[in-house]
Amino acid sequence: VECPLHSAVFSLQSGEALEAPAEDPVPSYPVIVEGNDIFIEVGGQD
Repeated sequence: VECPLHSAVFSLQSGEALEAPAEDPVPSYPVIVEGNDIFIEVGGQD
């Protein structure tokens, strides 16, 4: 995925920075698609 502000490119699967100017990875999250619904697992509730 490409950042529209800086044109940095990141892996959708891992968040790894693939193209400059990015150097650090960004968080990535498991996604489940069920019919028309999309669920993103962002961590448990504390």
